[in-house]
Amino acid sequence: MCTRGSNRALLGGPSPFRRQVKHALHVLLAALAVVGCNPDVVSSHYATLAQARADQLFDRGWLPDLLPPSAYDIHTSNDVAQNTSVGEFHFVPAEFPLLEARLQPFASAEHHFNGHFDHEIRAYVAAGRRMYQYTENGSTWVFLCNSGDGRCEYTMWLWRRNLRRAP
Repeated sequence: MCTRGSNRALLGGPSPFRRQVKHALHVLLAALAVVGCNPDVVSSHYATLAQARADQLFDRGWLPDLLPPSAYDIHTSNDVAQNTSVGEFHFVPAEFPLLEARLQPFASAEHHFNGHFDHEIRAYVAAGRRMYQYTENGSTWVFLCNSGDGRCEYTMWLWRRNLRRAP
């Protein structure tokens, strides 16, 4: 038969068992966080375009230097092992034509998505986003932009050529 004190422990009061379980969960979560970290992914945030330029974001090739002058809240996540990048940025909507003039409408028949994200892309376009692409030095960026809210999301990949030599 349980006593009143042990019922309190089972119902959430302090008990040695509960502290041990809590400690074990904290250790497990910490271990998962360390194991789950991918050292090949480098993420950055820049409050302004000037900060991104000062950190040489564009020189490193993860994003082309074509953002509108008002670009802010620039997020990038770059996977150096896969040569891919994703991110987003915001800008004053009136400056969208400056960005649009540097991009091409998305029309690539051969693209990195290989049909895997066609449904999501159609949903973005149906929600008022326009899809563009930009290619430079073997890298391709696809931008999904909404000129009305001054926001673009992007993904980039580097086409790798087969560099195997004949035996």
